[in-house]
Amino acid sequence: MSKIFERVKEELEAYDQDIPDRFKALLPEIQDRRKVESVAQLRSSLDGRVLPQHTDHDLVRFLQARKFNVGEAAVMYMQMLDIRRRFDMDSASDCFIKTHTPMQVFTDHYPFGLLGYDREGCPIAYDFPGRVDVKGFAESMSDEEFTKQLIWNLETLLKMMGKLSVERGQVVDRWTVIVDVRDLSLEHFSKLQLSRNMKMQHLLDTHYPERVHKILVVNMSLLFDLGYKAFKPFVPEQTKEKIVIVRNKQQLFQYVHPSQLPVSYGGTLVDSRGDPECGDWISYGSKVPRKFYKSETTPISRHPYDKSIQISVPAGKTREIEVDVRRGSFVQYNIWCDVNIRHAAYLVDATGCKLWITHKTQLGGGGEEQDSRKTVSGQTVIGKDESFFLVFENKCPLWKKSTANISITLVETLNVSLA
Repeated sequence: MSKIFERVKEELEAYDQDIPDRFKALLPEIQDRRKVESVAQLRSSLDGRVLPQHTDHDLVRFLQARKFNVGEAAVMYMQMLDIRRRFDMDSASDCFIKTHTPMQVFTDHYPFGLLGYDREGCPIAYDFPGRVDVKGFAESMSDEEFTKQLIWNLETLLKMMGKLSVERGQVVDRWTVIVDVRDLSLEHFSKLQLSRNMKMQHLLDTHYPERVHKILVVNMSLLFDLGYKAFKPFVPEQTKEKIVIVRNKQQLFQYVHPSQLPVSYGGTLVDSRGDPECGDWISYGSKVPRKFYKSETTPISRHPYDKSIQISVPAGKTREIEVDVRRGSFVQYNIWCDVNIRHAAYLVDATGCKLWITHKTQLGGGGEEQDSRKTVSGQTVIGKDESFFLVFENKCPLWKKSTANISITLVETLNVSLA
């Protein structure tokens, strides 16, 4: 086990069980009338399903993530509850944290760190996407195992922030991430890795909303710049606003004081051994030994509902498709097109009634309801008696013979309780 996980274990062992109550006592009363009313409506919509450890401040996070649309915030909260059931998490999460044992391949070889605080007192996590052994982790951890480990990391971080809040006597409820993109290669932009990254981002955005304070990207490269431009359309606006591309140390110091950074990042911190990279608290990752690879007789399970669909729509034509997805699931979809089209999405219930998710809007630029992007994303919950349809209309004149080539990717589906 890497030193960082040994130290996290020590932190958890020193955790007092009265900390959650002491943390709640630090929370100020919500004064904003709109927030108070929206929280009351959200609690009513959830009909007793709110977890006992969740305060009104937690519900405000879900509301903010959905721009105070109570209905969408309720769906989002139900999806969070479902993933907790999916991974057998106790209502207070303590049982999950205590009983889940991080996989050795992750603790020994995955790049990850926790060290220092930003200028607003938020703890700093370190992420090194270019140091991930893509093939090694693809062969040794399933998506399910990887997601479970990510949840354990986040639940543990929340617990540590509660402890920190009590020690400081002030609320600490967000974290900052330093994303070091050195050593990125084309392997890190493979379909498998991009899919896994999207799932990680989706988990953060929908199940831990408004927990990230800043995302500081350091050690920029041309490859990252190109990759980010392709990935950016799928990043929620609230997350984009938190991303800072750091060009030099002085810009980094605007967000993090040098006393809270390792020497290797221009700061003054070293670990107990005098290591300028602070290896006690930051693991920079390593190649996964083959002994951790899954046996060929027990292949890694892939999410059965991730899929890609390619269709073509001739000029002047409209095409409507039913997307084959699991009933009672949450679906996030991304659409890419090479020419100007109009698209829409809707559900059909058992009686044949249509429920429009999005009405026909422009994709690719031009015309009314203009959207200059060539990609668009959306999400919806599929009821147990509902079917999911997408509609594409190629408005190009027939004489132009401009066929629209459309790629649809379902990047995430999760079971949703519809009880």
